[in-house]
Amino acid sequence: SFISNYYEKNYILNHNDIESKDKYRKIMVLIFSILIVVYLYFLKDSYDSVKSLKESDSKMKKDLTYLSFIASLFIAISGFIFLFITLLDDNLDVEIAFN
Repeated sequence: SFISNYYEKNYILNHNDIESKDKYRKIMVLIFSILIVVYLYFLKDSYDSVKSLKESDSKMKKDLTYLSFIASLFIAISGFIFLFITLLDDNLDVEIAFN
């Protein structure tokens, strides 16, 4: 992320340096691709927790487990959205907020 910030700064300060823009985009795609794998792991782990709930578990445990799954799902969806933005957005103005 530090390296991508460096190239992003070069792209902005050096009046649209195309080489920096390309390096920045490639690094951002790599970062978000890795994050998607991590997010999917946590989503699967959370789903497994939901599946392993027992009828005898407390209401609090069930509620928190379902909320954890929902949160993991939203985080995974946001990761996919950010990845698609880095792949499709040519202006890169939106990615400034990612780091």
